[in-house]
Amino acid sequence: MQLLSTGSDGLMKLWTIKTSVCVNTFDHHTDKVWALAVAPSDDTMVVTGGADSVINMWDDKTAEMEETSRQESEEKLLLEQDLANALRAKDYRRAAMLAFQLKQPFRLLRVVQDVLQLEDKTALAQLVTSFTPDQLNTCLLYLRDWNTTARNAPAAQALLLALLQSFRVEELCKCSDIKAVVEALVPYTERHFERLEEALQRTYALDFTLHAMRDALGADDGADDDAEMLAWGIDTAGALAVRSEGEEEEEEEERVKVQEVEERV
Repeated sequence: MQLLSTGSDGLMKLWTIKTSVCVNTFDHHTDKVWALAVAPSDDTMVVTGGADSVINMWDDKTAEMEETSRQESEEKLLLEQDLANALRAKDYRRAAMLAFQLKQPFRLLRVVQDVLQLEDKTALAQLVTSFTPDQLNTCLLYLRDWNTTARNAPAAQALLLALLQSFRVEELCKCSDIKAVVEALVPYTERHFERLEEALQRTYALDFTLHAMRDALGADDGADDDAEMLAWGIDTAGALAVRSEGEEEEEEEERVKVQEVEERV
């Protein structure tokens, strides 16, 4: 059971009597509403008149809206089932397209994480090349949000690298939200790299400590061991500041491309 009401604020409101909750508000009058009538031959037709000299005729579309909502729910269930089947069959391209269609960023994140676990290192690049311009823009917005947490940062950074390698700067600059995305990505990305550098340094310190303990507990004394220990310490200290050439090249390439995007936006 529902109730319609009008007032001096120019609004017509629809109430649910059982819960006393306003479920909808209609604003099509600019002045007080003085009259409200229901058509005698059709209770789905309502007429209102107000001090703005306007008469509005309203048609009850509740049944049609409920039917539309039911159909949309059924379609969504079918799409979610297709998405689950695609993930189970490892059809990641179709799974990504369905995640975009359903507007479910965390399902897309799961697709990216599953692709990263494959032996084929080019699988992620092949996946992103199938994105349409709208999907690319949506993906950047999702990626921006994923990059704000340390747990999702590895997948976000891998996806960002794949996008930078697969799309030209001009294509990325055409995305409507690219400026906001870049401004949000840069500080969090720098923070993640700093965190990884600190973690890497701590691992070398741990290795050094374990090696020293192993030497103290069971190794033979001698000049050779001392020389080996000294050489190992020098190598460890050098490793704190030196990273592999491949990682440096990839990071530099990503930094250059991000800088180009920043300059263009």
